[in-house]
Amino acid sequence: MRKMSKVGVAFGDITGAYVACAIRNKRPDIDLIALYDPREDAGAFLKGASARMENMGVSQYVTVAPVETAGECDYYRLASRYGEADLALDLGEKGLDTRLLFFTVLDGLFQRSFVLDILRDYIDYIPEDVRSVKLALPGYSYRSEDFEYMLEERGIAVVDPLDDWLRTIPRADGEGEMRFYWTSRNFPLENRMEEIFQRPVCFRTYYRHPWLRGECQKK
Repeated sequence: MRKMSKVGVAFGDITGAYVACAIRNKRPDIDLIALYDPREDAGAFLKGASARMENMGVSQYVTVAPVETAGECDYYRLASRYGEADLALDLGEKGLDTRLLFFTVLDGLFQRSFVLDILRDYIDYIPEDVRSVKLALPGYSYRSEDFEYMLEERGIAVVDPLDDWLRTIPRADGEGEMRFYWTSRNFPLENRMEEIFQRPVCFRTYYRHPWLRGECQKK
């Protein structure tokens, strides 16, 4: 049996919850560490995420923020590095402006049924000559199957950069663990994440020592 791969998602707002859930749905064999750290300063967030992931033995991780950051593991860098497509679904900087759809991600409502109506409306704006689109914004991978279902009748392929990244991570047998940590308590976010994951979500306070994090017991 191959050892489980440990992957981390460090995030400061609800957009990271969708990325973490998408990873879990696509690769249940992965041990996934979700770390919520609501820093106002992007530099402090990136530095803290890097140190904490290293401390927890996580070498493969992604940092998620609603805007692009200078982090080497930033989601936007991942999205630009993986997957080629005719058109990107983003904020109109490189492709189709899907701002209204991204607002539902930022508001933590992307899992609601009304989002499907917004998806259908955006599909009408995709030019006829486009044969592939990239899900270029954090959170969109959460509904990649809905994108695929709606676009297949037009013969448009969906390119999910998260899929390409996950292919670089070895597969294992069985189901991996899922652990949630936060540096600051946010119970409304925890409740919303239960709706996103459709399962109980219980955060533990991040401490540097694994005993204090509850990862092992002192013998």
